[in-house]
Amino acid sequence: MSRSRTIHQEAAEHRLDTILADPQAAQVFAHHRATLKNDPGAYPPGLVDAIGQLHARQPRHWPPEQLGAFVEIHAGLMAGYYASGRIRVGATPSADRERAENAAHLANLPEPFTAYLDLEQNGAECDGTLTWATHISMTRSTGVPLLPTCHADEPTPVYTTAHVPPRTVPLEVGYTMPSRTLLHLNHRGGVARWPYGSEDIYLLVRVTPLNLGL
Repeated sequence: MSRSRTIHQEAAEHRLDTILADPQAAQVFAHHRATLKNDPGAYPPGLVDAIGQLHARQPRHWPPEQLGAFVEIHAGLMAGYYASGRIRVGATPSADRERAENAAHLANLPEPFTAYLDLEQNGAECDGTLTWATHISMTRSTGVPLLPTCHADEPTPVYTTAHVPPRTVPLEVGYTMPSRTLLHLNHRGGVARWPYGSEDIYLLVRVTPLNLGL
């Protein structure tokens, strides 16, 4: 019996079809698929885990639609659709069965951040929420290449500061699919990721109106 597919997985599959139908987008997809397989360290530290972790499966073994979701998010970061930031927790998350311990760590976030962790998380769409009460500064790409003559698939861009107003976004702890991360970005305007092995929460926020079909 085949496993049921979630809405965000099915949406990512449709998006992958769109990517592969466009020669330029397909080339970018192939570039990242090869990088994740052969040189995942080429990405900024923590970025891959911030976008997704799949139950002990290395990115080189991700299903194609999850690779496609990763490419969508990475392209959005490079183009300046999403801003990013990190919040120090000072501890790595424990397994789901240790939710009370995780909640205790999250109770000590620096201002202006507060986190709520659902101790049951019985079929909920996320593990909890992250809220900030004042404007925060995040890093955002300008979408302008560092070198105008660069012809790389995704040239390194110039970065600037985005001032993001108060809001609440979903919190995902430990494992989560890139397609779920993309769903949160497009439908909830952002996501806070506390991956296994990380002492930081990675915050991704949509700062430009965007409709990628998820």
